Amino acid sequence: MARVKQIITDFTSGEISPKMIARTDLESYKHGCKKMLNAYPLPHGACTRRRGTRALVEVKDSTRPAKLIPYIYSRTISHALVFNAGVMRVIRDKALLPSVASPYELAIPYSDADLPSLRYTQVGTALYIVHKNYPTKVLQRISDTSWTLADASFIYKAVTDFWYENWFIKFKIISGTIAFVAGKQFTITAPGGVVTPNGSAGNGTITAVSFKNGAPTETWYVTCDYADANRQEWTVAGTVSGTKIVTWHTNEYPSTIAFHEQRLYLGGTASSPQTIWGSAIGNYNVLTRGAKDDDAIQFTIASNQYDEMIHLTSGRYLIPLTYGGEFSMTGSNTTGITPSTVRITPHTYHGSNDCLPIKIGNEILFVQRDSAKVRAISYSVAEDTNMAPDISVLAEHITESGIKESTFAQSPHYISWWVRNDGALVSCVHMRDLGMTGWSKHITPAGLFENVISIPESTQDTVYMVVKRFGNKRFIEYFDHSKEIYSDSSIVATAGSPTNTWTGLNHLEGQTVTVVGDGSVLPSVVVTGGAVTLTKAVSNVVIGLPFTVSIELQHPYIQNEHGASQGGNLSVSKIIAMVENTIGMKINDVEIPFREFGQTTDTPITPFTGEIERTNLGWSNTEYMKFEQPYPLPFTLLSVVLFVNSYD
Repeated sequence: MARVKQIITDFTSGEISPKMIARTDLESYKHGCKKMLNAYPLPHGACTRRRGTRALVEVKDSTRPAKLIPYIYSRTISHALVFNAGVMRVIRDKALLPSVASPYELAIPYSDADLPSLRYTQVGTALYIVHKNYPTKVLQRISDTSWTLADASFIYKAVTDFWYENWFIKFKIISGTIAFVAGKQFTITAPGGVVTPNGSAGNGTITAVSFKNGAPTETWYVTCDYADANRQEWTVAGTVSGTKIVTWHTNEYPSTIAFHEQRLYLGGTASSPQTIWGSAIGNYNVLTRGAKDDDAIQFTIASNQYDEMIHLTSGRYLIPLTYGGEFSMTGSNTTGITPSTVRITPHTYHGSNDCLPIKIGNEILFVQRDSAKVRAISYSVAEDTNMAPDISVLAEHITESGIKESTFAQSPHYISWWVRNDGALVSCVHMRDLGMTGWSKHITPAGLFENVISIPESTQDTVYMVVKRFGNKRFIEYFDHSKEIYSDSSIVATAGSPTNTWTGLNHLEGQTVTVVGDGSVLPSVVVTGGAVTLTKAVSNVVIGLPFTVSIELQHPYIQNEHGASQGGNLSVSKIIAMVENTIGMKINDVEIPFREFGQTTDTPITPFTGEIERTNLGWSNTEYMKFEQPYPLPFTLLSVVLFVNSYD
């Protein structure tokens, strides 16, 4: 028989896959859990109960999906934009503007089916939004309750001696020995392509004119509006009112967008899924191509396979993420990407799904094409290439149902949040410099998570969510780290004097809710008529849906005279759990008392920091240690010491 004191110093690997139950040789086994539900690991090593959510507002039309988009106006002003039922509403500082009773609304053109495919990027106060079926839009804030959404006005001129091509027409203007001057004009008759100079347009010409199917049959005017000794720029216009003379057209618009090195990049139309367009440097609406380093650019990925553009994201390089693989787009060290200096390099071949990539440190995290794996792109000095290792491989069961949404909240706990296809929310604390990647799962009572974003507010990041509850109700909720809230869809209320009756719970009608009144857990009650009546009059309450934290440790592993404890009987004679600021806990279903001797039951329990001991747990060949916290109260587990007897 072997008697060993086994110390579990941290939980930084989070919940790890059941397939690793025999991998006692890995560090992840020693620092991981069999189960981590509604809690997450901290970089310091502890694991802590997640905060509950606060109910903010029901969306305009709960029967239709909603999408959240972040908008950062300044260091002190940020917004969560709610797209739902053909309108945009605005949230600022955890409040719907200007009020819940009379919210500001801006009409948007996107259908319910379009919302998951929207891509966006922001520069200054302009938020660019793209979708393959709509012209690129620019959203601008005038005030909290005044916004504009308009088509981006792209400038796309012809430059002498360079090919010009839009959705209808293609040609090249060839300069002659006599330079063109501003004001000169050519006319092109469609569909025959007959070119006529207006007066003397110089001794140059327009060559290789071709029209595409669906091109307007009216005359086209090509007018020189800038000329110097080296360059002439021409405006191209048809006579059809409203015709957009650009490279994109109906159902042929870019599907992804990003800013990188002072250019706006757009990519992936239906007929050109592997093409990337970049604006002029510093002039994001100018798409005029030419020979100058700061001219707009256009390139197509040639990769011997189908590589539809899924995302563009900016990192060390411009990173196109496609259906088939991951690329980098670079230029020279001095000029960056220019019309004459560009290199498109394939790195890995995993492919991406529609979940927006997120940036953590110097890495870009994206979801693989199968929707079940999360990979992190980073530059490897040893390999001199971008690598994209699977950071979910040790917790593959956490992500296997598929990931559809993601966000990253840097503060307070450096957590990325991921919405699964089945409505569960999963979290990952990924800190490459500490060698830490810890996944865990979060569920909410009577609800499914559908969308998630993070925006900076005050001194912390606030995570907003769309949560579908009770079958057909969609609410905007958020994690509130400024208050001690450990129930979901909660309200926080204060009365001038103690009272038993509390209102404002219409969104939880008919639900059994948990109540913390003046710091103490009160008996659960059912919401009736949007209100509850408590057994005790209190001045402050937190009322919401209950959820339980559950943490199960791995099977203890120790060496004995027969080699190892696996497959043999174990006896855990004593457990010492070290906790911080914790109230309430069960160890292997046995309630641990937290109220001090002599403390009356009508006073709140003081949060405890220190060691908790339980003894005489018995023999088992499937020994496990389970720590639960079913109350809407704080809970942080720092470490566990097991006194284990092994007999084989």
